[in-house]
Amino acid sequence: MTLARVAVALTALGWLTACAYPVSTADQGAASAGIYFPNAPLTTRVFVDGADAGEAATFDGKKTLLVMAPGRHHLVVRQGSTPIYDKPIYVGSGAHIAIKVN
Repeated sequence: MTLARVAVALTALGWLTACAYPVSTADQGAASAGIYFPNAPLTTRVFVDGADAGEAATFDGKKTLLVMAPGRHHLVVRQGSTPIYDKPIYVGSGAHIAIKVN
């Protein structure tokens, strides 16, 4: 009788563990994306979603990109305290986007 109970318990356990496996998959992140500023004036600073990202001239697209997560962002480029570029942008997965601020 105990052997039958063990067999039933193991069978039930097998069915329960089979139900625990996921039926779908999830991506573990997307390819990084970035923006750059060709020929940006040396005195301009970049702000992404309100955070200071550095000087625009640093991100020339040849050596350096401003890497960011794919999706929507608010981009502001300031020369001193004056915004010279202030727009929402969408950066697709793996995209490298040139922003002209001259």
